[in-house]
Amino acid sequence: TSPAPNAGVIQRQSPEEAHRIPAALASRAERVLEVAAVRGYRRLVLGAWGCGVFRNDPGQVAEAFRA
Repeated sequence: TSPAPNAGVIQRQSPEEAHRIPAALASRAERVLEVAAVRGYRRLVLGAWGCGVFRNDPGQVAEAFRA
């Protein structure tokens, strides 16, 4: 598994670090895609990764997975 960053906690407890969320999303998404490619998967079904309780912006999540 690869959890998304918990943007809600970051924004609440360390708002000065919130600018780092998109880069963390991109890094983790890249790793998910790398693992899938190494294992030979050609199609992935992705849920609302981090957009629920972790409060990530859906646009940022979509951008992170754009390859």
